This record gives sequence, structure tokens and C-alpha cells, in this order.
Amino acid sequence: MTQRPRSILINSRSFQQLPRSALTFRQREKVMKSDRVTKKLPRLLVVDDDPGITGAIARTLKGSANIQTFNDGRAALRFARSSEVPNLMVLDVCMPEYDSVELLTDMAGIKAFPPIILISGWHAGVLETVAGLAKLLGFEVLGTFIKPFDLACIDGYLKPMDI
Repeated sequence: MTQRPRSILINSRSFQQLPRSALTFRQREKVMKSDRVTKKLPRLLVVDDDPGITGAIARTLKGSANIQTFNDGRAALRFARSSEVPNLMVLDVCMPEYDSVELLTDMAGIKAFPPIILISGWHAGVLETVAGLAKLLGFEVLGTFIKPFDLACIDGYLKPMDI
């Protein structure tokens, strides 16, 4: 009677050194899953009053970042105060009730805050004015985009980030 080989625990380094045929399908699947879990993704905070925009950004960057979306600036501020600082924040300039200027002013009181990308459906002058204010408050403004824009360009800002 032939004995079945025992299950072996393999980390990703040894997995890459072994020939593919040396592992069963389940073992390969387990290693790949553990690599996905341990891979640290940048944290992205997206604030826009339009759920279509936040949803589109979340879908586009799904595998590139851990994404938290908010359609309300006050909820985003509560989140920013209570959790780990995100690596990047994408912020709509014009939102009803609690806009980006109020949010940036209130966030400036937080010990550490993320670099930001400003987006708006308004003209470039509004974006540049808010970007200037953000810089005066101490924020690093990585870019400004007028809607509609290519959502993949945000991914370009996530790639070089050290986490």
C-alpha cells in the first residue's frame, strides 16, 4: 500500500524555488492566497458626494489599494480622526453642506494627514485656488483633475508609494 505524501507548509520563497509539479493544486492555491493576504496595499481615502465617482474609483483600483469611500465630508473627517492615516486622499472640491475647504481646514488639526489629489467638475481656477489653500494648510497636493478624467491616473500615484 502506497502512503500519501503529508501536507507540507511552504512559504512563498520556497514555492518559487520548487518546480511547479512538486506542489499539488491546493498547495499552490494556499501559497498564492497567503501571498495576497500578506501583501500590504496602500490605504486610499476617496471623498466625493457622487456615489458614481467613488464607486468607479473603488472598482478601478480594487486590487491596487485598500479603499475607503465616503460621500460626505464629515464622515470622512470622523474616519480620518479615528483610524490609521491613509497613504493618499482623493477629494472632490465642491460638495454640498461640508465642502473640501471645510474638510481640509478641519483635517489640518490632525497630527498627520495624507497627500491629496483634488478633483472637480468645475473649472481649473477653482481647483487651483483650493490646491493653493491646501498647500498653505500644510497638505502635499499631488495633482488636480477636472472631471471626467482617466481613473487609472490615480493608480500611478499609488504605485511609487512606500508603505
